[in-house]
Order: sequence, then structure tokens, then C-alpha cells
Amino acid sequence: MADSEEATSKTLDTTPQAEHPQAGNDLDDLEEADESDDEQEDLSGHKRAPPLIPACNSALSDLNDILSPRRRSGIGHDLFEGDNLLWKRLEMMEMFLWNYCKPALEPLMWIRASECFFFPFSLDTDGNHNRYATCSLRFMDAYRKGLNGKQAVFTARKYRGHRTLPLSVFDDLEKADMPRQKSTV
Repeated sequence: MADSEEATSKTLDTTPQAEHPQAGNDLDDLEEADESDDEQEDLSGHKRAPPLIPACNSALSDLNDILSPRRRSGIGHDLFEGDNLLWKRLEMMEMFLWNYCKPALEPLMWIRASECFFFPFSLDTDGNHNRYATCSLRFMDAYRKGLNGKQAVFTARKYRGHRTLPLSVFDDLEKADMPRQKSTV
């Protein structure tokens, strides 16, 4: 009986030292390293450094590819195949990154971009989230197509409810005596 109890206690011993004798020393080293990191870096109360613009641009292009996957044939995009809540959150991330990555339109910094992004969401109604997201997407699409501020406001009013602007927007601007201007960038 004593031999069987010793055998079961040896097989049930699953401590890291029992399986790998060096593992106990490694765990002690990791604990010491964690303690030394805590002493060196105390980030409580400090703001996190903003990410680099090239990294944000690549994340923005990845989000665009996820939200608007290209069709296998022809022009255009397929619909997003995912949860509606996930789609909304990804679009909010896209708006936030777009505000940060496009300083030529308005020089927004990381904190200013987050303030612009989160202010409308403090109203706590789902309808406001959707309206703000749609309006922001409309303006983002207008600026991507090279429109200036006046033209963007005109097209946002004309295509109210549309997420993106159609290519016929340039014809509508010509009819409204707002010709497309050459970009200086």
C-alpha cells in the first residue's frame, strides 16, 4: 500500500519543478523581472503615447477592406458579412482613425480626435450613434473624393441618409454652380 501511495503521489505531482527542474528557477526570474519593471515604469496617471501615422494608415486601409470587401468580378464592393454590432464598432474605429490620419484637412492630434469622436456618443441613444456614424461617413467620403468644405456640406444635405456618395455627385455640383476645384495637395 505504501508503495502505491508513493507512486500516485509522484504521478499527481504536477508542479513545474517536478516536471522540469529548471522551470522553478525560470518562474522566480520572471517574478523578479516583473517586480523590477513595476519599479521602473509607473504609468499611473500618464497618457499613452499616440500610435505612429503609418501604422494608423495601414490599420485604416485594413478596416476599409474589412468593411467594404471588393467584389470578385466587376466594380464595387460586397456587403459586410458579420454582426451588425461589430460592423458599427468597426465603422466607429474607422472614423476615429480617419480623424487622426488625415491632418491635411484639419490638424487634429490624437486627443483632439478622440474628443471629436466620443462627444456625440455621450448622448447615450442608439439613434444618435447611427446618425452620427452616417453623417461622418458621408463627410469622409466627400473629402476622399476631393471635395472642399462647402461642397461636402452641399452633398451631405443632398444625399441625406446615404453612407457613401455616388459618382454622380460631380454632376450635381456642376448643376449647382459649384465646380470641382483642383486640389493643391
